[in-house]
Amino acid sequence: MVNKLKTWICSILMPCTVGVFIGSAVERWMDHRNHPGLYEMNSAPWYTQIMANAVLTALLLLLEAALYLLFRHVAKKRQEPKK
Repeated sequence: MVNKLKTWICSILMPCTVGVFIGSAVERWMDHRNHPGLYEMNSAPWYTQIMANAVLTALLLLLEAALYLLFRHVAKKRQEPKK
């Protein structure tokens, strides 16, 4: 029961992580579109923060996927009949 709950939580967290990334990327793009002068003062392009967030999101998704697979593996091991 506990492992099913853990896998369910992990399967909910992964799409939420992607949704937060997409939302923040759209917000950054809309802010750049509405206030381009603020981003011209920086030496880096306006999308640099989006790229940094994409790397962090990918790492977080890898961690969540690894936990999901680990919980599924443990659940299957517990369900197997012992010989």
